[in-house]
Amino acid sequence: MKFLRNIGIVISLVVASTAHSQGTVIPNVSVGQTIADELRQAANADIAFFPNSHVKEKKESKDVQSYLEYPDDALWLITLTGRQIRAGLEKSIAYYPQPSASQLHISGLTVSFVTGRSERIESISIENGSFDNNKVYKIAMPASLARGGLGFFGLWEFQKPERLISSNLTKLLEGKSVQSSVSRWQYKGSL
Repeated sequence: MKFLRNIGIVISLVVASTAHSQGTVIPNVSVGQTIADELRQAANADIAFFPNSHVKEKKESKDVQSYLEYPDDALWLITLTGRQIRAGLEKSIAYYPQPSASQLHISGLTVSFVTGRSERIESISIENGSFDNNKVYKIAMPASLARGGLGFFGLWEFQKPERLISSNLTKLLEGKSVQSSVSRWQYKGSL
């Protein structure tokens, strides 16, 4: 298991390095957020996460499923505490403004953050009420991320979903179109 985790870390670093060499910071915001929105709706979840590394770099297309880097990944519904979510969001922007494979496209949340300090998250707003570190939330995410992929194993590591929503993301996103959107990550500057 430790070997597989180390492999995942190396892969994450290679993907992040590749994205940086292409000069992107958070590529495909509209695509990633559209996918996150679809995952959250399909799972009837409070929040959805979709990692940047799972969005294929390609020429513009309106077909969402054509952007899936891992189309055979499953969609899992899991539960996390607000504290785990906050820690995951901190990890997601740990390298900002540098690109990172672990940057998360989000649905159901708006996050304000700064750079220049170890705790970057200033505020988290959730669509259905106020965000609470002690509350438990339903989260939709690809199975590979729920298992702790991309270095999230220190925050969560599920062996099975609380509920399997779809065994294949391609089928779930069939016929869906990319929707334009503004980033739900709100950068407030450097301290």
